[in-house]
Amino acid sequence: MKTVILTILTFISLTTQAGSDLIYANGFELPACVQGEILYQEDFTAPDSTDWNGYNQWQESGNEVALAEIVNNQARLIPESSGYSLARMVHPVETQDAEATYSIYFENANTQGVGFYLRSNGGYLQQTDPTGQGYGVFVERFAAQGAGIGLWYENDGVEISFIRFYDPSFEILDETEYRVRYQVFQESPTTTRLRARFWQAGTTEPDEWQVTYLDDFVPLQNTSGGILVDAWSTQQNGEITDAIRVDDIEVTQLCNPLLNMSNLQTLETGFEFAEGPVWRNDHYLFSDITDNTIYRWDDMSGLQIHNANSGDSNGLNLTLDGSLLAAENTLRRVSIDDGNGPITLLDTYQGDQFNSPNDLVMSELGILYFTDPDYGLNGRPREIPFNGIYSYHPNTGLVAEYMGHQNNNKPNGIRLSPDQNTLYWNDSQAGHLNKMTINPDGSLSDLTRLAENLIIPDGMCIDQSGNIYVATWNGALEVFSPEGNRWGSIPTFETSTTNCTFGGSDLNTLFITTHTAIHWIFMNQ
Repeated sequence: MKTVILTILTFISLTTQAGSDLIYANGFELPACVQGEILYQEDFTAPDSTDWNGYNQWQESGNEVALAEIVNNQARLIPESSGYSLARMVHPVETQDAEATYSIYFENANTQGVGFYLRSNGGYLQQTDPTGQGYGVFVERFAAQGAGIGLWYENDGVEISFIRFYDPSFEILDETEYRVRYQVFQESPTTTRLRARFWQAGTTEPDEWQVTYLDDFVPLQNTSGGILVDAWSTQQNGEITDAIRVDDIEVTQLCNPLLNMSNLQTLETGFEFAEGPVWRNDHYLFSDITDNTIYRWDDMSGLQIHNANSGDSNGLNLTLDGSLLAAENTLRRVSIDDGNGPITLLDTYQGDQFNSPNDLVMSELGILYFTDPDYGLNGRPREIPFNGIYSYHPNTGLVAEYMGHQNNNKPNGIRLSPDQNTLYWNDSQAGHLNKMTINPDGSLSDLTRLAENLIIPDGMCIDQSGNIYVATWNGALEVFSPEGNRWGSIPTFETSTTNCTFGGSDLNTLFITTHTAIHWIFMNQ
């Protein structure tokens, strides 16, 4: 008999009030976070020789600015020469978790560097009151190691470097545009993730962050602040005539879905292999594969048996009319149940029986996508020589969209983006999270790897903002943005985290299956 260990929740269910911009959690009001919302934009379109100081709320910080002006729709900045030749301009736009992208130009890269801060208090080192504080990224060429990018924080006016990346093969040219992408966000209540990359404009932006760091410096956690631009020079005497130039600044909101979520609540234990959850109307359905059972669970009635002979079903999902789809191991088929019991929808490809359909999802156009690794063969002969991903359209039929090598690729969890333009899937054998483009006819193309080195990625689910939650056999859900940037992880305290889904009236309850238990978490969405 399954054991119920649901405790009384002290967490107030997160709901967005109609007509309100507040989300409520634990009794506190939190500002609504809109992923990608533009917090600040500046293209410096003022007439030539406009003073940067005072332009659109920009201000000098400290007394080390020799020149700050706008020329040719770019902002130029030159420091006074000193033992530490640095000029600083600040803007009061308030940010906490944000991404900044901007262009920089060096007039003499042999002597120049440029920095950009988020969460800045606007101070200038130890020469202002308050002294400087915030997180920053810098780009420079003059270091002996070559062109580089780095991350640091400023605390009480003292700059402390975390990490620097230099590439001897990358040469920063004078009078050439370079782009920078820089992120600062809370990864947990006590740690902040910083990451950045830069590249020459007109070339392909790197996929990887050249520098990334997780910081736990207490004064900068859960804080907000303005943005700031630094220019510095290795020249310490005489008049400095070469400027750094900045343009096309855009600061956008980042919303880590893992902030302000409730604690993990275990609902039931004692399963043999829980998997494949789906939310239907007012309840969850999920499989216990080796118990050959599909269970129903809701918070009023608790656990009930939905189907005591499930064909060792794994992944579950719904058709557009709410009929239950199941990927069955025993019969090596995809079944459909409209309430009168499951019948076969698909069981062969070009006359050969599937390996063991694993997970599945249906698009808003009624196209079914499913994975077919060989986990459920259990010694039975293989008829299809690859581990595949299939699409099925009632009018055009079944298509093998991906044919993976039977020893190297095992497609597993599969889900669609909220806009239905992207299909995500896990490769449990390779340890990859992948995506493919969904074309207008429903076919798939442009296979792209979003994350790698995952420990047996199993099922997955996607929230309303498009963030991807990957169940891994590393005791956690690993959470990624739609672009594949890692937000962090949700520990589940059981090695085999198998799958997840979002449910509840607001779809903000994260329902999780692990090998032997089911759990939930209330998310801040």
